[in-house]
Amino acid sequence: MKNKLVAAMLSTLFPDRCTACESPLFVDEFCRTNDTPASKLAELSALTRLADSSQWHEKIYRREWCAVCWQELALFGRQQCDFCAAEIRAENPLGGGCSLCRNAKLRFDRAISLGNYAGLLRDLVIQMKNQKVDHLAVRLGHLLAAKLQKQNWLRRIDLVVPVPTHWKRRLTRGFCAAELLAETICSDLELDLSRALVRFARQTEKQGRLSIAKRRKNIVGAFNVRDRHDVTDKVILIVDDVMTSGATVSELAKILKKRDAAAIFVGVVARGAGVS
Repeated sequence: MKNKLVAAMLSTLFPDRCTACESPLFVDEFCRTNDTPASKLAELSALTRLADSSQWHEKIYRREWCAVCWQELALFGRQQCDFCAAEIRAENPLGGGCSLCRNAKLRFDRAISLGNYAGLLRDLVIQMKNQKVDHLAVRLGHLLAAKLQKQNWLRRIDLVVPVPTHWKRRLTRGFCAAELLAETICSDLELDLSRALVRFARQTEKQGRLSIAKRRKNIVGAFNVRDRHDVTDKVILIVDDVMTSGATVSELAKILKKRDAAAIFVGVVARGAGVS
């Protein structure tokens, strides 16, 4: 009782701030707001029940996002392609992916994302990468971990691998969003992280500056698996901030499968694609 009283007093005097808009958050503010439709609160409750630990879901939702920003993120109710995680209007009755990935020859087995690279989610990813905001990467990582927990293939994952950054680019940036996302996911879901499994074999041009066709050529042969690592029969989750064409994660999946990995899944914060 005393601890709860102290926590409430500290929360009032020094409130946490919303991840997106930095407005103060108070105890129970998220669930008491009149601005959040009942349906959204119901969806939030359903997702938080996925977590095994009440402390974990309280940390993710109750103290990290205000109701207005959570609603603007709109992480619920949007249909996504079962293969490439792009937002779609309807499932293809014949299967085989959506119009954005059906003929793309992507080498991973399945991808998931929080949503399309648009609106507030896009703004947050840009802020995370350009301003090197560690806590934002961690909080987006919590959300991605919660979505990953819904996947029936999660229990098969042996290793989590962040998309690597070339050492020259890392030296310039001093920050790797994919690594922070992967660390958070592994911490939340008790998975094994491997930072050193894959490395850049050569420096590439920035993918974001290239056309879709040039991205595929740019990334071919850019990675290799370190010799001391055995991935035979391993199921691997690749983590990155944004997937647009899928060329980077597909190239990673290709080289890992050449080393006899059993399956490759992909988890990204945002899917850079239109609505199929």
